[in-house]
Amino acid sequence: MSGSRGHATSQAPATRAVRLGLVLILAGALGNLGDRLFRGYVVDFIHVSHWPVFNVADICVSVGAALLLWAQWVKGHDPGARPA
Repeated sequence: MSGSRGHATSQAPATRAVRLGLVLILAGALGNLGDRLFRGYVVDFIHVSHWPVFNVADICVSVGAALLLWAQWVKGHDPGARPA
């Protein structure tokens, strides 16, 4: 276990952000898919005034996408980064 943790902490922050972003997007997609398969619709239960109603899966997808965008921005502004 400590070997995998050491590897994860030795990665660049942008690389960790990409991994976490992809995991969050996948988790959100699976959460909404589970609702669709078992209920026939997605249950949205978080209501903030002046904002559409949403759920935890939507938050995961949104935060995951934001992490991917941030990682791309960091990679583009890192002088030591290799071109894509």
